[in-house]
Amino acid sequence: ISLLLSFFLGAYKWKMLFNTFHPKSQFTDFLKACFKGAFIANFMFGSLVGDGARIYDISKKYKISYKRSLVIGILDRLLTLFFYCISIAFVFFVTYYTNSYPVDIQCMVFLAVLIALFIFIFKRSNSVLKLRVQKYSDLLSLNFFALYFSTALLSTLLIGLSFIFLSNAAFVAIELNS
Repeated sequence: ISLLLSFFLGAYKWKMLFNTFHPKSQFTDFLKACFKGAFIANFMFGSLVGDGARIYDISKKYKISYKRSLVIGILDRLLTLFFYCISIAFVFFVTYYTNSYPVDIQCMVFLAVLIALFIFIFKRSNSVLKLRVQKYSDLLSLNFFALYFSTALLSTLLIGLSFIFLSNAAFVAIELNS
């Protein structure tokens, strides 16, 4: 479930970035494109082929040039990698300072962070999705940056949580702070 939620957040994050340039897009179109891209990426040598398929699918659906859609896709990938680095630092910070507490307290802190991020994304989505970018520097608005960061962080944390669940299901005990 956490991996699937992470996948949905990835599609939502891409739609949010796409909407800043091209209004009136549907989340279901991005979800279908992400599923197609993930399916193709599983049979190829990496996720770049899946990203190309996802970008091509959206460019045909909304009748924009592939070049423009490619720029948005590359920007999404670069922002995601940037926020992965920030997410790693955030997770290290949280687990380092809660390492001396029992596992139950660590789980409560972790769940509190997840719930706070969900609430923040839910509250901020409507205002940020109305943002229309005239130039790339408009992406530096604090509202957009905070919502995109929160979505990327939540997606990253859910991926990590799914690996912990899967490892524990396979009887390989990985604790939250590892």
